[in-house]
Amino acid sequence: MNLFGKIYSVVLVLFILVVSFITIRSSTGRIVETEKLLIEKHRVTGSLVTSEIQRWQSEGKWPFKALKSLTEQDDFLFWWIVADDSSIHLADNTDYAGTDSVNYFPEIRDLLPSQDKTGNVVLNPKKNYGIYSQVFTVGNERWSFWLGFSTRAISEIKDQIIFSTLLYTCIGLLFLGGILFWIIRAFLQPLKDLKEGVLKIGAGDLNHRLHPASRDEVGSVAQAVNQMAESLQLDIVKREKIEEELSFTQFAVESSADAAFWITPQVSPFTIIDGHPSNLIDA
Repeated sequence: MNLFGKIYSVVLVLFILVVSFITIRSSTGRIVETEKLLIEKHRVTGSLVTSEIQRWQSEGKWPFKALKSLTEQDDFLFWWIVADDSSIHLADNTDYAGTDSVNYFPEIRDLLPSQDKTGNVVLNPKKNYGIYSQVFTVGNERWSFWLGFSTRAISEIKDQIIFSTLLYTCIGLLFLGGILFWIIRAFLQPLKDLKEGVLKIGAGDLNHRLHPASRDEVGSVAQAVNQMAESLQLDIVKREKIEEELSFTQFAVESSADAAFWITPQVSPFTIIDGHPSNLIDA
């Protein structure tokens, strides 16, 4: 992977991490807020119905109209009136009447003795349900009212968050990816030009010069490469001049050796040139 790919990948990974972190933080707050609204809604509804049950039981009746209105809610699951022995006395579905409520939701039974006047709400997001329960008394008898409701709204919010996160991440990656591609490519172009210039100079083209477009570190390196090329050119010119002078000197030495004169002790009028006698004095 080249430098461009490494920088591009690192920035995109950082972007995904940042988006994921922000999404998790915002989604957690939204889910908690939704849970609070569900709890408060069913706490109020259950408390009102429990009060109606107590009022009607003072006359020996059950508030079936109020109980039936519960079934019309979108997130309704069930309502039970449970006796002190945990058996279901009344239910919206008669199939549950007479059965033991502990067999269905044993965790609720443990909470009943400690409940206050506003009742208690238990959520089970994994199974998408919540239960409101409140203890009330009729005469000397102890009863409890259970209201089951769906928490699918929380699951739907989670699904919406996942979908919106993926959607916004993809859009953001496309948008940011295009900008990063242009910026990083523009940033790395001087490095590419520097590489090509160094290769040309290394191949022997000492007349080539780099033209830095900025005064940053890359521009400083380009100027250094230009100075290096100029220095090499000067060294080559000096070397060629020295070689030329050495060649001329060698030629002169060889020429003087070939034209040497040989004179006898008697000062002969003859001179041997290239091994052949020659008369230097015109008789």
